[in-house]
Amino acid sequence: MPLYIENSTNLPMVKVTNSLTIELAAAIHYLSDRSHHSLPDKLANSLLNKLSIDSLKMLKVLSGMRLQGLELFEFIIKERAFDDVEILIQKISGYDDISFIYTLLGEVLDSSTIQQVMADEQKLDKLLLDKPNLTNCNIDEFRHLFYSTKNFKEDILKLIREINNTTLINKLDSLNEDYSKHIEKTKMRVKDKKPMDVSQEIMERQFKRKFDFAEYYFIPSYFITPHKLRVFCTDAQMVVFALEQQESPSNVVGDRISLVFKIISDRTRLEILRAIISEPTYGKLLAEKLNLTTATISHHVEVLKSVELIKEKRIKNIKYFEANSEEIKKFFDEGLEYLFEK
Repeated sequence: MPLYIENSTNLPMVKVTNSLTIELAAAIHYLSDRSHHSLPDKLANSLLNKLSIDSLKMLKVLSGMRLQGLELFEFIIKERAFDDVEILIQKISGYDDISFIYTLLGEVLDSSTIQQVMADEQKLDKLLLDKPNLTNCNIDEFRHLFYSTKNFKEDILKLIREINNTTLINKLDSLNEDYSKHIEKTKMRVKDKKPMDVSQEIMERQFKRKFDFAEYYFIPSYFITPHKLRVFCTDAQMVVFALEQQESPSNVVGDRISLVFKIISDRTRLEILRAIISEPTYGKLLAEKLNLTTATISHHVEVLKSVELIKEKRIKNIKYFEANSEEIKKFFDEGLEYLFEK
């Protein structure tokens, strides 16, 4: 579900959305090299089983490319083809050979260099000596890009079509709630900050290359996990970041224990809890007993209620507080189990 935030015509357009084509390209990246991902093997196998021999070969070629399939992000941002796979395919089909290579390689080679290499195979060897980071794949596979460009492009487009299958779509549909949560969280981040500042926060680094983009896109992705990537063209920047993985039960319990200990480490709250465990009472009486103001008692009681250590009930016009004995015992039992679990 896309979310648009537009404040005025003088400010850049900021769009926070999930994207079918981004997930498709990220899935290709994932399948080309699964060693850097922790996604389920069952899902990978289901996707791979739907691919032809030609597409499996293209995955192997992409595994040796610099970004292992994420090069397709360059086409997506340039064409703003975020939602329609067929439009992305049509746009890529319309690239001439030089423009296709230029975009696929992340614009690190100028058109003149590409044209020279295409005209003289010996210059490819020199190019790879000068720029070894261009590829990790077999030289013959990389040669295929420069000297059989149309076939290389068709093979990529075939892979895109085959990855866009029911297994992928069903998986993405199951993530609608996760997408919505991340879209809402990112909406709050960009509400009061500059989009470039939020981009740097997400990427956890300061950018050396900053521009005044007219458009900013923030896109949560399941298949990009655990990576994040910034891609930009002349007038637009895109930041793709991983959907947060659900915390393990152990981490959830640990966080809960840590929070409760932090709350009851305050001596006043500890004494309030002791007094209420001894006998249910109300604010004024508790304040007199502990020599505190009723406002102070009210504040600390609310904090203790937030972690369910205190229950409240009203009798006529008076609010009585009593200890949630079951929750307190559960907390200490979970704490002991957490500390001593193997």
